[in-house]
Amino acid sequence: MTPLWLYLHFPDLYLHSLLIPDDQPVALLGARHQHVEQLNEPARKAGVTVDMSMATACSLCPGLICQPLDDIQQQQLLEQKALWAYRYSAQICLDPPQGLWLEIGSMLKLFGGLESLWQRLLREAPTQWPIQLGVAQAAQAARLLAINHIGLPNSDKHWIRQQLHGLTLAQLQLDESLQLKLQRVGAKTLGDLVRLPLADLAVRYGIELVDYLERIQGHKQQPMSWFEPPLRFRQDAFFIEEVEHQNGLLFPLRPLLAALSSFLQQRQLSTRTLILRLKHRHQPTTEWRLSFARAEHREQELLALVRYRFEHHTLPAPVTSLRLCVDHFEDMYPLRAKGKQGQNNHWDKLLGTAGTTDTMDEASGVLDDSLLNRLQARLQHQQLFYLQANADPRPEIAGQLLDSHRHPQAAVIRKGLLRPIWLLDTPIPCPQPHEDTLILHRPERISSGWWDGITVRRDYYLSLQSGQLLWIYRDASKGWFIQGLFG
Repeated sequence: MTPLWLYLHFPDLYLHSLLIPDDQPVALLGARHQHVEQLNEPARKAGVTVDMSMATACSLCPGLICQPLDDIQQQQLLEQKALWAYRYSAQICLDPPQGLWLEIGSMLKLFGGLESLWQRLLREAPTQWPIQLGVAQAAQAARLLAINHIGLPNSDKHWIRQQLHGLTLAQLQLDESLQLKLQRVGAKTLGDLVRLPLADLAVRYGIELVDYLERIQGHKQQPMSWFEPPLRFRQDAFFIEEVEHQNGLLFPLRPLLAALSSFLQQRQLSTRTLILRLKHRHQPTTEWRLSFARAEHREQELLALVRYRFEHHTLPAPVTSLRLCVDHFEDMYPLRAKGKQGQNNHWDKLLGTAGTTDTMDEASGVLDDSLLNRLQARLQHQQLFYLQANADPRPEIAGQLLDSHRHPQAAVIRKGLLRPIWLLDTPIPCPQPHEDTLILHRPERISSGWWDGITVRRDYYLSLQSGQLLWIYRDASKGWFIQGLFG
């Protein structure tokens, strides 16, 4: 199968990752020469241009904010875009600083053709990312179509060749000194260059130019180093103005959580721990670890939980950048313990869920997880427990409180028993009831505990006293006690 390459070009990638007010002129400077490399529309309207010195730019636009362009952070941003693009292709190659190659020839059948894939990619790309596409049989040709903004969802070789041959030497991104030399021999476009003898070009202008032309035409393959997505999540948000309150972090955090949710859904994973690293200008980095009772993967739930947890945190200093990290993952839908077929207890009948499908069990499980997460976000970790049923007939041991982070184990509960959830810490003595008026249920006899020394010999009854339904028992010495209350 002949490979087909789709190139994604993200113009001004680093600039668009910053949270900038619409009317604030901003310019990003190269780390070495202090010249403008990227700028936004307000700065452009003020007369600032690319390659302009910082002094000239500031004199033209007194309110201009100048920031250094961090190459390491720009590389990290490109890797984030590669993670997003991984849903469209299994073979991705980074082209720093602002581009990606995707092999899509093997993916067209899955997406319903080139046109469908092209439109879907543009539709699903976040609005804050300007993106330009180009497609061709040669990887370098796809790149030139994308960066010059002339790419279309058209893989016809004749049309691609026609578009490429019309590119000027500047559009080919050749060195300025090399452009002057080629113009002296009458070469103005790529079409002019490919008509010249390659051997003569190699002698006069170097083998690098010939190698570049052959890669554009597809006569030589573009060297590729495939991107391998790590099983960890890192995304950053950079601020032009410092954030002084924790609620101000929610807006830049929203797109990071959306990217995390997409990352988790692609891999059928979820997480119960988010790490936020807050960078300050004059203080050490602050790290917030946000833990949940149950693993979560949905964007809106993650945002709600983070908002609740922010109520318990205070910023020690204004924040200049934010990083969201996730290192530990769990399966999105873990197997849940299911009872034997046809074995429903009285709660199934009461709630009308007898005979429901696994889909209902799964949906109720998601609902329970969301409730536990929100309770823990409102409260503290040490204040949230749940009741675990044990396979023991003795009421004092039949249930125990477990930490909310522990997974419940399946318990064997005897069918047909009616017991209250509210048990007293210490049974209360009570008078003997009159069986003809107050006893509402046949007695349940418990004679157990001989194996661990906690022997219990009791007869339990349901008794109605003063409008309250009680769970009472008679012990071996004929004494009567209240053990629990029904709601």
